[in-house]
Amino acid sequence: MNNTVLFFLLWRNCYLRAHIRNRLCQNLVINFYSLIELQENYQYLSLFTDKDKLENTIYICLNIKSLREYNQFCNCNYRDIVNDLVLDSGDIHHDKENQDLEEWDLDVIPIGITRLHCYFANNLKHRGILPQSITDLMVDNYIGNNSYNSGSKVLDSILSNLPSSLQKLSIPFQYNINATGVVLPNTLHDLDYTTNSISL
Repeated sequence: MNNTVLFFLLWRNCYLRAHIRNRLCQNLVINFYSLIELQENYQYLSLFTDKDKLENTIYICLNIKSLREYNQFCNCNYRDIVNDLVLDSGDIHHDKENQDLEEWDLDVIPIGITRLHCYFANNLKHRGILPQSITDLMVDNYIGNNSYNSGSKVLDSILSNLPSSLQKLSIPFQYNINATGVVLPNTLHDLDYTTNSISL
């Protein structure tokens, strides 16, 4: 029996096929930068179960750079395959398209998202809270003229309602927390936050 025949005999076994796939993709981040890319690869990505992704540290990441794309993602049929999300609101002062749209609704983020990386402008219109499924949250300064150091309503709102299963949290350098009653979850074991004594 040659190697090719042996390979296909093994590949027919669903359990072995899934095991090989998971081992090959272990500790892998698969990045997508458009909904079209995500849709084109749905048939392959959907082979990973939530358990596969969790146990093998496999992240299917979608990078979103507009409110329109965010709303499209939250309403699409293939949103459940994504477990890692990067949200970039852009510079709203210079984005007329985003100015006239509805606010960012955090309540509609799919519950399968476990890792979230946010670049939110200070003046972002938003409502809702993050899903409880998030275990890794990173909020960065918007890359541009905006800075969180003077305070941000959206970040204060997020900090006031942190997911109960959160394990990792990263807050912008020297961010002044204006929110009251911020409670860190008991599950948190990794906090990245550098500030002065005034904010503590």
